[in-house]
Amino acid sequence: MATFLNIPRADRRYYVVVALAALILILSTLLSAPTNDIPLSIYNADRDGAMALREWFERSGYEIVTVSDWDQLEENAVEVLFILYPLTEFDRDEIDLLDRWLRQGHTLIVGGDPFTLNPLLEKFQLSLRALSVSASPVVVNAPTLLNPAPDRIEGIPFSEIQILADAEVAVHRSIGGNAVVVSEEVGRGRLWVVSILRSFTNLGLREAGSGSLIANLLAGVPAGAVIAFDEGSHGINDNTRSLNSWLYNTAPGLGVLSAFGLTLLFLASRGRRFGQPIPLPEHRQRRESVEYVQAIAGLFRRSGDRREVQQHYEQQLRRALAARYAVDPTLNAGELLRAVNYRSAAVDVAELRGLLIALGKQHISETELVALVARLDEFLKGLP
Repeated sequence: MATFLNIPRADRRYYVVVALAALILILSTLLSAPTNDIPLSIYNADRDGAMALREWFERSGYEIVTVSDWDQLEENAVEVLFILYPLTEFDRDEIDLLDRWLRQGHTLIVGGDPFTLNPLLEKFQLSLRALSVSASPVVVNAPTLLNPAPDRIEGIPFSEIQILADAEVAVHRSIGGNAVVVSEEVGRGRLWVVSILRSFTNLGLREAGSGSLIANLLAGVPAGAVIAFDEGSHGINDNTRSLNSWLYNTAPGLGVLSAFGLTLLFLASRGRRFGQPIPLPEHRQRRESVEYVQAIAGLFRRSGDRREVQQHYEQQLRRALAARYAVDPTLNAGELLRAVNYRSAAVDVAELRGLLIALGKQHISETELVALVARLDEFLKGLP
């Protein structure tokens, strides 16, 4: 407190304004940030979410996982899969993978909108059709749901389940002659289609008949089995549950980012440097050209490979002879000597032969190379 009071009055006002702005921004973010309101998502705690269903299963001894692609079904040894109110359609490959998994003796429970589910259900000779709101009671079609026997089921279905072709489907519940709960054996597995989605919601799970209906769907599934919920079709996957997603998509994360941004803005407005100052171009120390030449020469010297230097000076010698005596610089050593001697008898052919031999020598030492270059320079200067 004493330290704060020692700050000049103008600066104290600055600190207070920035702190109030940060507090207001964080509070507004916390109050206005949207929550997970996806219907029948196990992360949704609202009345139409399915968080209570997940907690019930966990307390009953089941292991709960979420999947965003069907490969995770095998990886997690999933016995039961819930696909509740998917927001996206399933493509042909996904449907085929799901069909193979179901036929291996697993249980699939689906319910949702006809538009997104029909491509999947048609694989099993079923489909959903929109049903007008009806207050008719749910009728028991067959005494099959007895583990335990459900009470009167509440809720209004929004679609009827149609049976295509000659599929062997058991109709368990109906309303006004329209099937609303059916099951079908698929290979060694069982498919359940339920159009009374209210029974799976946080609100509907407390109503009469919902718990017993769901218990019948899981009849025969032992405690400890893995139950999966398809959250990938709700747009939720492993990436959306990461730290990055928490920062950018949740209220506390946005509050942290806002506070960090305001802190940087405050420091910048106070003229605080965020690192070492960058010198101006005119103040930078520039290297001389000779330093680069010396660096390259040093690299050549340390490498011990002097062949390139020999080739360079041999080419220089040949170009000088070609320019002066109009000879072909690509001739071999013997032909080049004869051509130069023919053009000018005054040239020291013996010295030229010695230079060509020395320039083609293998494993020349540094001392020999320096002497050879000096010798070559003297020869070129003395050309007639």
